[in-house]
Order: sequence, then structure tokens, then C-alpha cells
Amino acid sequence: MAKATATATSTSSMIILSGAALLLVAQIAVGCGGSGGGSRGVGGSTGSGGSVVIPGIGGSTGTGGMTVGLNCATGSGVDPAAPLLVDFSSATWSSTLGKWNTLNRDLTGSKYSAGSGRANPDGGSMVSVITNAIDSTATNPNFELKGNVLSSADFGFGLLSFDKCVNTTQYTGIQFTLGGTAAGCDFTFQIQTFDQQATSNRGGCTASCYHFPQKKIAVPATPTTVAVHFSELAGTGMPDTADGIRAQIVGLQWQFQTAAGGDAGQVSCDGIDVTIDDVGFTTD
Repeated sequence: MAKATATATSTSSMIILSGAALLLVAQIAVGCGGSGGGSRGVGGSTGSGGSVVIPGIGGSTGTGGMTVGLNCATGSGVDPAAPLLVDFSSATWSSTLGKWNTLNRDLTGSKYSAGSGRANPDGGSMVSVITNAIDSTATNPNFELKGNVLSSADFGFGLLSFDKCVNTTQYTGIQFTLGGTAAGCDFTFQIQTFDQQATSNRGGCTASCYHFPQKKIAVPATPTTVAVHFSELAGTGMPDTADGIRAQIVGLQWQFQTAAGGDAGQVSCDGIDVTIDDVGFTTD
């Protein structure tokens, strides 16, 4: 897809932020839609992993923290005017700020990636880690996730967080261009929802959190447009209806996870390399 360009009235491709830029601290949902089963969050039904705390402004290397909760109360939230969220061109991504923005500047957010950080129980040097990169000088820049995930239901992820809650009535789902290899991991797309994000992470959940709606996806070797409709996510997390999900979106997450259990044949996912691009909403 051709990259977006700034309008003639724009004097810069830099992101315009209203108020203090905030970052969503994410914790990871595991299982639902994958081979591990269940829908619990960090540590989940398989008991692997722990919480992942994300730094503040500036993406994966920024500093700062969280002071103000997101607002997803009834009747609030933004419904972006255009479907495209970010294509990582200079019109929608600022390397200086480590922030993405829609062309209309009605929604902004940050990027991040991480693994559980769990060390290899067999004493090897490998740990679960996912890194992210955006090559702004490339002809077609994208969000690239690379790394490794250990066996026994461990995980890693990439994330686009939102600085505002999205409450959309005009869109039917999320679409993005996806390609590469998950290196044997289960790969799930998850929508972070306000009701399942903890209050400590600017969400509205006080107990039994991180049951995010999600769908397992096979990663194509060649970059391909993938659409995930809210109706497909109904019943896979909380809220459990399409309308409930679309009313309280606070982030988009792409997660890699190894299968649960300790079978001798189970292996880690070594050599993950996935690209994500042209992230936005769909109306089909």
C-alpha cells in the first residue's frame, strides 16, 4: 500500500499532542484462541510468566509513567474520522517522539514490544524476548517484531497503545498487513479493552483482569492484508459482544506464545521475524 503523505496545510509530519503524552502499561493475555487454552492474563491459566511493565513516552526506550486513567465512560471516547491509524510513514509516525498518529490527529499512541524475560530452565543462554524496530528510511517502513520465545507456555508480544479510548460505531473491525514467520509459536491478535485493563494500567479492571478478546492467526510468509472483525472476537474475552468490544478499545496487541505442557517434543520459537503495517479499521 502506498504510504500516506501529509496535507499541504501541514508544516511538519511531527505529531501534535494535546496535553501530556501518556503510555499504556500493558499486561499480556494468554491462551484464549491458542493451544494453551483458557483466557486468563499474565501468569494465566498455565501459570507462566509475570507482569510486563512498559516505560513511558518515547516508545520502547522512553521514560515516564502513568498518572491519568483513560476515559471509556458511556458516550465518551474517539471514533477516528479516517480508518488508517498508522502506516509508519512520516505522516503517521514520529521517530523523534516515538509516537504514531492518525492523519487527522484525532488519535495518537505509542509502540512497544517485550518477552516475559523468563530464563531458559535448562540453563541455556536464551531468554524470551521480542524487540521492535521501524526503519523510517525504508521505502515502505513497517513495525518489525523479532526475537525468541521459550517453550512451556511462555510469550512475547508487540503493542500499539492508544492515548485515548476508542468508541467506534462506523467500523466493523481492525485490519493490518502481516507477513513473516512466527517460528512455530501460536500467533494471536488481541484487542486491549478498558474493562480488562487494570486500573494501575489506566484501565477499569480491579480483579481478574486481562481477558482481552483475541483471534489466532496463521502468519503468511508474504505480507498480506488481514481483517479481524469485532464479531469474530465475540465470546473470546471481555467484553464478550462485538458492540461491547468496539466501544472501549485501548490498544492493539500481537502475541507469540508457545504451547502449554512439557511434552518432550515441545520446542521454543527461535527466529521470530514478523512485520506489521497499514494498521487501521475496516468497514467491510
